[in-house]
Amino acid sequence: MTPLPSRQYGDCLRLASERTIAVRADAQRNRDRIVEVARQVFREQGYDASLDLIAKQAGVGPGTLYRHFPTRDALIDAVMQAWVDHVQETA
Repeated sequence: MTPLPSRQYGDCLRLASERTIAVRADAQRNRDRIVEVARQVFREQGYDASLDLIAKQAGVGPGTLYRHFPTRDALIDAVMQAWVDHVQETA
């Protein structure tokens, strides 16, 4: 029996991120809108702001928000990543 190749830390993450999944245009618009509204709401009310409020202001239902961002931390990460991406684009 041939032994499995050794894995290094992060191999699974790299493999998962290399997959590209086609996203419908409307789903991408919803996601982008949620992130933008979340950025504004978090700035005004802090990170404990209601996720239902964010969904309502983004013009989507709570299910759509939770489909894209299952946890508050996932949404905060997306907001921060959008900021990092913006900084890198302008640099």
